[in-house]
Amino acid sequence: MTPKEVMQKTFDCFESGDMEVFQTLHTDDVVVTMNGSHSLSGTYNGFADFIENMIANIPSTFPENFSVTPESMMAEGNMVFTHAIAKGDGLDAYFGFRAEVDGDAIKRLWIYADSQKLSNSFQIH
Repeated sequence: MTPKEVMQKTFDCFESGDMEVFQTLHTDDVVVTMNGSHSLSGTYNGFADFIENMIANIPSTFPENFSVTPESMMAEGNMVFTHAIAKGDGLDAYFGFRAEVDGDAIKRLWIYADSQKLSNSFQIH
């Protein structure tokens, strides 16, 4: 797969809830950084940390009906930047995802969001 295909498949798996394939699209030692100054901001080291401490908290923290839809992707070498729209009850914002892809898996991911809009939409603050 190309780096853009890896990113698109990641979004597809997130949307469908296919966490088994989602896991295969990340290295075991993936480093994920979520920008902002809210309860889920920070750096997650390894896939287990990312799933247990960030992804698993989305249903209880992010707004009801949360979704992320890629608008466009740009790739240069093994780096992909995705411009996306995040929606949910009380949320309509742009997100950016910058991924470093190693083979068919994401090695490093940076999530850029309007953290003020995002945290204002959280179910718990």
